[in-house]
Amino acid sequence: MENIILSKNIQAVIGTGILKAHLRICHNHEDEYLKTIIKMATGIVEAKLAKSIIIKEYQLSYYPTHSNAHCKIKLPIRNILNVINVMQGETHIDYVLHREYNEISLIPKTYEVPITIHYKAGMSDDIQCIPEELKYKILCVAKNIYDCIDDRQIVEHHHVAL
Repeated sequence: MENIILSKNIQAVIGTGILKAHLRICHNHEDEYLKTIIKMATGIVEAKLAKSIIIKEYQLSYYPTHSNAHCKIKLPIRNILNVINVMQGETHIDYVLHREYNEISLIPKTYEVPITIHYKAGMSDDIQCIPEELKYKILCVAKNIYDCIDDRQIVEHHHVAL
């Protein structure tokens, strides 16, 4: 199973100015690096929540095998707004969405060839509508990434309680 973000121009939830103020940085020569850190931090928080913060389009490719045929396909992003289409090759196929607790699954009517699910998920298009607590968590993760010396430390330090 592979989930691909199809949306272009992914918005940052927090700006470099906010991160620079939090880190007490007064210069501009790290701005591009800080933008990368913000995207990394946002990705970490989204992965931890299994939710998309800013609305994006996703494409999930599912390759059924004999052992998992006729089962539910768990969609990895939980805050789905709508399924745009479900395809087998060039053919649209029928499906049923199954919502249970905090999980959404899709049950296609057939399983003969790889299935591609194109869907939209996210909290909002408007950054102003994102909860401040969530922005703060992204800021904390970004600070931890910035403070780390190597990749091993990033993995150890990004565990901020969500």
